Amino acid sequence: LLHNNALSYSLRTSYVEPIYKNNHFLEMVLSLSGNNRNSVKDQFTMDSLSNDYIYDNEYSNKLFNNMYTEQVELNYRWVSEKIDLTAGGSVLATQTHSKTYYGDMLARDTLYNRFNWSPNLRFKYKFGRKEFARVNYQGNVNQPSIQQMEPVRNNSDAMNETVGNLGLQPAFRHNIFAMYSRFNQEKFSSIMTGFRATLTQDALTNNTIYDTTGKRYMQTVNADMLPWNLGADFMSNTPFC
Repeated sequence: LLHNNALSYSLRTSYVEPIYKNNHFLEMVLSLSGNNRNSVKDQFTMDSLSNDYIYDNEYSNKLFNNMYTEQVELNYRWVSEKIDLTAGGSVLATQTHSKTYYGDMLARDTLYNRFNWSPNLRFKYKFGRKEFARVNYQGNVNQPSIQQMEPVRNNSDAMNETVGNLGLQPAFRHNIFAMYSRFNQEKFSSIMTGFRATLTQDALTNNTIYDTTGKRYMQTVNADMLPWNLGADFMSNTPFC
């Protein structure tokens, strides 16, 4: 028998202050969030002596996980007739507390603390009323889940076993997006082209090992290489007549 439940909650507040000539602004954002997750697995095994099912203390387990996140963001924004620029960054602190029980015995009580920062940049330039270019950069952090770091025992598949990795580091992703758009109102035609790229440091990836019996062990690790993705878009619209 497996029972899971989760409770999530968050609070976000922001404040914008004009600092110069009503087109220079300072934005401050505070975010608080929490995630409480519980997983209870009650497993019963057939007893050969009594021919009855008994409670299995080795594979019956309980996992209680609480994660709290505090984020402070500070941005500067400059707005003019042609330019809209936002630059800043955020600081993110995360605390993860988990308890693992096998049967009624506490097997592990762990507390993880993570501290990360993430920059961001948004730039838009207006060539005219119907023509503009935009460049966005944002960095974000992907925290490993508690299941990746500390999975509970599971014998439901004897040939496959998941192994936890307490040394996992958060992955950091760089996201870049650029686009150009123009609309010709007289000809009722438009053109749009875009480019996007992502680069991930310490990416979370699965590592698989087989032993001599063919049993497979799976573990999440931080990638040694830097996975990246590139993409481009082009669109043109024009009437036939």
